[in-house]
Amino acid sequence: MRKQKEDSRIDPRVKRKLSYWYGFLIIFWVLMALAVAQAFIYNSYVGIDHMPLFYVLSMVGFWAIVTLVIISIIFYQKKYYFDKPMKAMSQAAKTVAEGDFSVCIEPYHKPEKYDYIDVMFEDFNKMVEELGSIQTLKNDIVGNVSHEMKTPLSVIQSYATALQKADLSPVYAQDYIDTIVEASKKLDSLITNVLQLNKLENQEIILDIEKLDFSRQLAEAILKHELLIEEKNLKLDIDLEENVFIASNSGMLDIVWNNILSNAIKFTDPNGKITITQTSDAKKVYVQISDTGCGMSQRTLSNLFDKFYQGDPSRASEGNGLGMALVLRVVNLLKGSITVESTLGRGTKMKVELPRG
Repeated sequence: MRKQKEDSRIDPRVKRKLSYWYGFLIIFWVLMALAVAQAFIYNSYVGIDHMPLFYVLSMVGFWAIVTLVIISIIFYQKKYYFDKPMKAMSQAAKTVAEGDFSVCIEPYHKPEKYDYIDVMFEDFNKMVEELGSIQTLKNDIVGNVSHEMKTPLSVIQSYATALQKADLSPVYAQDYIDTIVEASKKLDSLITNVLQLNKLENQEIILDIEKLDFSRQLAEAILKHELLIEEKNLKLDIDLEENVFIASNSGMLDIVWNNILSNAIKFTDPNGKITITQTSDAKKVYVQISDTGCGMSQRTLSNLFDKFYQGDPSRASEGNGLGMALVLRVVNLLKGSITVESTLGRGTKMKVELPRG
């Protein structure tokens, strides 16, 4: 991050500035009042008529010097320990408000001698760094969404234009229509996922918790993918318990199973195998979904739940990189957990734990 340089210019918004001489006069008259009180006490014993003029002037001069020394020390302390740090903080905050998140305020002391000002600077720097990360993520999301939307829209536009040709054969026309339908489905999926993810992250989803047959709900989610499994001739090994009831939300669970199963099918080669096991105890239910697919590298595994991340560029056209980000947020919303194990070239295993009630 860029270190904040001290700016000697006065911010035009600052209308009131504490004057050195104003403070001097206040302290001087306070000390002079004390001196007058001293004179009255002295007069009660000696009498003011016996005080030489030189003594009176010397006393006034003495208190003026004392005042000057005291106020110099106070204003030095105030300038160095308050005005200077607050001015640096004000300049940095203004820079951040203008959209520059590279600013960094250097603490005045070494870490072993930090005071509250230094700690405040550290916290400010962390806050700015986090804001910068959020802004970068926001820009990335806008760019990714725009890119993901542009691709199917371009396909739809191109094939819709081709359909306007008068001499187009029915076979080609039907093929173009099917392509447009697929592109529109992908666009619909992207928009749906973005909206769901936005609601989850902004905590706008109010869960309708109900008692449901967990094993049946999972089995129905698996059946929705039956055609895709048959198309790739995948072997499906299922081991589910019966009559396992939990308090949860069926719609949210559908998001989890649909995305995990879709990935297992997508990344498993024809004639491969997908294994689904469900167990439970008194407090939790456990679901393990494993496949014999291509697996993931450590880099892909570490970024698996990031929005718009797609580990296999060759299959990028089959998804939008939001599925696993949705899964993680839904599982967290349901107060569960998810772990992933994967070996490149050997397959992936995902374990989901959910509370029963």
